[in-house]
Amino acid sequence: MGFTSMKFALEAELESINRQIAACNKKREAILHLLDVYGLGGESATLSSAVAALAGSSQAKCLNTMEMARVVIRNAGKPLKPEAIREGIKSTFGIEPAKTLPDMLWKYARAARGGFFRQETGEIGLDEMQPKIETVGHEQMAESAVA
Repeated sequence: MGFTSMKFALEAELESINRQIAACNKKREAILHLLDVYGLGGESATLSSAVAALAGSSQAKCLNTMEMARVVIRNAGKPLKPEAIREGIKSTFGIEPAKTLPDMLWKYARAARGGFFRQETGEIGLDEMQPKIETVGHEQMAESAVA
C-alpha cells in the first residue's frame, strides 16, 4: 500500500470517526436537555446517562418518538399541531421523527393513552395541561353554605 492510498484510507477513517462523534454529541445534548426538563441535572447523572445512551446503536433506544413528542409539547407549555411537534423533535433531538407521527399522536389521544389529548383545532396536548374540573358534592355544598 502506497503512502497516497494509506493517506486516503486514514482520512476516510477519520471522517467516519468525526461522524460518530457528531452523532454522539447530538445524543449527549438531547440527554442533557431531558435531564434539565425532568430536574435530574448533575454531572454524575449526566455522565452515566450519556454512557448508557452511547452504548445503544440508535437514538431510538434513548427515547421513542412519543416520549420525544411529550418533551416537545411540555417545553412549549401548550398544545401543538402535529407539524409543530415534528419540527420540535427535529430541532430538539436532531432526528427526523417517524412519518406516522400524526397518526400515532391521534391514536394515543383518542385512546386516552400516554397522557395525550386532542383539541378540536387538531392540536395535541398533554393531559397534565388540561384544567382540572372537580365536582362539588351536595354534602360539600351544604357545609359551605352553613359556614
